[in-house]
Amino acid sequence: MLAIEVFPPQPGDLTIGFVDWNPNPPDRNMGIWRGVELLVTGNSRLINPVIRSEFNDPKAISVDIEVEATLVNLTNEKLTIELRFRQDSIFINKQYILLPGERRNIVLTAEEFPQLNFYRPRLWWPHTMGAPALHHAAVEVWSNGKLSEKIPIRYGIRQVNDYFTTNGSKGFAINGKKIQIRGAGYTDEIFLTDAEDKTRTQLQYACAMNLNTIRLEGFGGNSDYLYQMADSLGLMIMPGFSCQWEWDHYLGKKTDDFGGIKSKADMDLATKYLRDQILSLRNHPSVIMYILASDKLPRPKLEAMYRDLANKLDKTRPLLASCSARKSELRLVQRYQKWGCLGFQYRNRPGANDTKRFEHPFSDESRLVVACR
Repeated sequence: MLAIEVFPPQPGDLTIGFVDWNPNPPDRNMGIWRGVELLVTGNSRLINPVIRSEFNDPKAISVDIEVEATLVNLTNEKLTIELRFRQDSIFINKQYILLPGERRNIVLTAEEFPQLNFYRPRLWWPHTMGAPALHHAAVEVWSNGKLSEKIPIRYGIRQVNDYFTTNGSKGFAINGKKIQIRGAGYTDEIFLTDAEDKTRTQLQYACAMNLNTIRLEGFGGNSDYLYQMADSLGLMIMPGFSCQWEWDHYLGKKTDDFGGIKSKADMDLATKYLRDQILSLRNHPSVIMYILASDKLPRPKLEAMYRDLANKLDKTRPLLASCSARKSELRLVQRYQKWGCLGFQYRNRPGANDTKRFEHPFSDESRLVVACR
């Protein structure tokens, strides 16, 4: 038996909250509200596998995919672990020797395995732009001739790009085609007990209204089902942090122009939150970006921590620093193109008020700004 003691969040805690999207429940969202799984494996583990796609040709005639995962040796001895990848008629395997207790991040590329280069694959498209094609694969770890763990992955092949428009706004493109964001906010039922049929119906309503996007503020869905349905419907998702941590009366402690995340401990905790969010969502093609703040901007040091983390875990999606018209306090020093988005290095930028590029997601140009000039 596993017993868990839970306590209501205290003022100043970085907890979830509905803000003005829903009345505040009496228990203040106390306790475990997503499913709990007990994992049984052999003597090795497979952690956080992800499948990425890359193509520069807008016609997507030739597309490379990349498979990344972390292997873990759970024993006190040196262990030979075999990684296997399966998709349709494709089978790839490679062996690794791990030291006792070792964790190793591995990547399978099309350069090493030409089978990971696809000719004219079916692409994932947003609602009204085309079919949201999905592909089914599996990643396995074997040791001593026995299957230790297998994780099925459903993913979409699609490219996400952002760009600056002539008026300084951020434009957005899927598979090389510019797209207008037509979206609305989405919130969970007040007690976080939405059933799958209700979630499915609400997303179908969004598509029937000719929307192509929903924005989640702080949390979304009491299971992975919300994202699975969005993948199937071609409904784009903008997940990210809410203004729960940005105003005194919601957070329960003093805030400033950058919200209430001030201490090193709080910044480290918020960065771990973002890490968990990226790792859980990065196989979903419907997730087209990560939002770092809501009404305000993250503190410059915290924003740099967020961006450094995202650059390591997922370069396939742009970052949106804020959902309001705010000016970034960071200056873009260097950028490079890989996986269809930008990598960044930062320094504090004097004269921040001189910038004309703003953070705002919903406009006729799909304004999604991630940095200032």
